[in-house]
Amino acid sequence: MRRRPPTPTISASAIAATALTLLLGCSGGDAAPSGSEAADAGAEQAQETGLETGQETGAGDDAEVPADDLGRQVTWVTEALDPDTPASTDDVIAHVSEATLAQISADDLRLTLTRLGLTGPWQVVGYEADQDGALATIRDTAGTELELTLTLAQDGLIHTLLFQEPYTHTEATTWQELSDAVDRLPADTTLVVTRLGEDGVSEPAFAVGEQEAWPIGSVFKVYVLGALTQAVADGTIGWQDELAVTDELRSLPTGRLQDAETGTVVTVREAAELMISISDNTATDLLIDALGRERVEAAVVAMGHARPELLTPFPSTREMFHLAWAGAAPEREERRARWREASADERRTMLADLPETLAVEAEAVTDAAWPDGLDWFADADDLTAAWAWLRQAAGTTAGAPLPEILAMNPGLPEHTAAHADQVWFKGGSAPGELALSWLVRGRHGGEEGATGTDAFVVTLQARHAAPMAVADARPYAASAADAVRLALEGEG
Repeated sequence: MRRRPPTPTISASAIAATALTLLLGCSGGDAAPSGSEAADAGAEQAQETGLETGQETGAGDDAEVPADDLGRQVTWVTEALDPDTPASTDDVIAHVSEATLAQISADDLRLTLTRLGLTGPWQVVGYEADQDGALATIRDTAGTELELTLTLAQDGLIHTLLFQEPYTHTEATTWQELSDAVDRLPADTTLVVTRLGEDGVSEPAFAVGEQEAWPIGSVFKVYVLGALTQAVADGTIGWQDELAVTDELRSLPTGRLQDAETGTVVTVREAAELMISISDNTATDLLIDALGRERVEAAVVAMGHARPELLTPFPSTREMFHLAWAGAAPEREERRARWREASADERRTMLADLPETLAVEAEAVTDAAWPDGLDWFADADDLTAAWAWLRQAAGTTAGAPLPEILAMNPGLPEHTAAHADQVWFKGGSAPGELALSWLVRGRHGGEEGATGTDAFVVTLQARHAAPMAVADARPYAASAADAVRLALEGEG
């Protein structure tokens, strides 16, 4: 069966362009590149989740586009792709957010749309939307189709604009088929499925690829959530306590709070929800600041990471953006080299010495920083242990909100999620890396021999020194979704 693969909310990796692929915008989801879900970068490939569960019109001629904010912006884009009605620079400024235009000039975007529109006019032949964004299938006069993904900033202007060739996926029906599919992916990829019993004992169910501590991007945020739960348990902080956005803690996308006015107040729970559901970097940094770096580092140990020194010290997203991509190329290279060779104490000094102003140019957020140790690192077993810890914590008074928070963004297509009673997800990406991790529990116990209380942890980690190898997250997300489905169905 051929289906559109899931596009989990993770950040894409950077502004990139090829003949038929154009990523514009500041957003990242799990799926995603503007900096790092290491600071979640650009489209989390366009705040990409669950468009398959929202409003939908079937592919065909002249699909109806609603007259809501998303629909009006999609209509404007298609009109700008018509050679008879090209967009002016002023039109671009009126429709695209300031944050996005800080990464690509209005005139450059106008020229890009004009060039893409040479084969137009383009018509919308398929349309899906939910609260996070719209996915439109558009077709030119030659019959060429593209998928247009669009998300909005808080002011209703375009935040992310992504054009991609349509992608279809043949689902794996056995573990061997899945293993072969993963081997064909362009980046080095590890995919691990582990059965997790109610008693916390884990058993391997499937694995392909080299199992080492690879970059996990924004999946690191599960450790922040664990530290928060511990702090609530000991009374240090409460879920309804308030946090304020400050210029000192304001990070870069993905997220929404980076665009909030200074002094904007959110509750601790709201920040946690934003951190997990849309991988909001500023919300994450508000929590890290409130908890303290050392508490998060202690949580990494408590949650079972086998090599916690890999996450010591534990940088915020803002710090990671600065370490990896701030400044001119020679400065970045020198700073990366120092971080790569530095001890934990020396790295703490580097973090303490970072300037107050964060200046990251969009064109700098295109090269992989993880080979220099600039990311958060864990292997599949570490993440299995973290999910097991969160599962146990969810049964406590302090952890009562965890099931709802972790289920807000399932990161799976609807037909796969339908097999599960429980789906918890976190994804992450940055240039040259993609990580997706789930804890799922089947409706009928999953594999033969599993009980109704058994769960599965599915983790995919893809990495490559060349960012374009993982720029399109769809084939990786599709393979990961196949692993979830096979585990829940007991196939193979």
